[in-house]
Amino acid sequence: MRRFRLRRIVPTLVVAVASFGVIAVLHSQSGTGSAHAAEIASQTYSVLARPADPNDVRFAQSSAALREMAARSPQLGLEPSGARIVQSDNSQTVAVVPATTTPCLVSEGGDAHFSVSCGTPNQPTTAMVTYGSAMGVVPDSVDEVSFKMTDGTVVRGAVTNNMWSAPAEAASANIVMAGHTTVVDLMPRSRLPKGATVQPDGTVSIGDADPGG
Repeated sequence: MRRFRLRRIVPTLVVAVASFGVIAVLHSQSGTGSAHAAEIASQTYSVLARPADPNDVRFAQSSAALREMAARSPQLGLEPSGARIVQSDNSQTVAVVPATTTPCLVSEGGDAHFSVSCGTPNQPTTAMVTYGSAMGVVPDSVDEVSFKMTDGTVVRGAVTNNMWSAPAEAASANIVMAGHTTVVDLMPRSRLPKGATVQPDGTVSIGDADPGG
């Protein structure tokens, strides 16, 4: 049984990922102009304003992902001390981290694998996607995200702590910010390759076959 981490990172300004593929799957229904991007980048994120708790501090001080990205890509302007954990379990810790453009999303697993997704000046939307699961960061002005399901229906999901999370069978996420719609293509669980399984941290097990073909 071979295991691969097959999470899509959206968008791909700078991404540090150990041993799995990266695919940009974000597009806009209308072009993102520099003025609109600047407007989004200037919006607030309440999750970053809350006081740091001991877990936030430990993550900021011990995260290999933050250290590597801050050293490798100083242009991102990552502020590790401002990291705020939004999800944590035995398989991974996910944090929102202040950066120059829009906050970055950092996912770090106990097996030393990590993912980092950051917005770009022209496309300030951040999300991570794997089979049957997706999450993203949005500003305070966004209180819900709509999802187009594989059966054609549309469902809406509330934003909590500036984070949205997609249903397992969502085919895309539609995010409206300042009157502009961004569409993030997702990976429904039903499209998982035959014989493959997904671990809690997003790792995909595909028997003895190489997913790259």
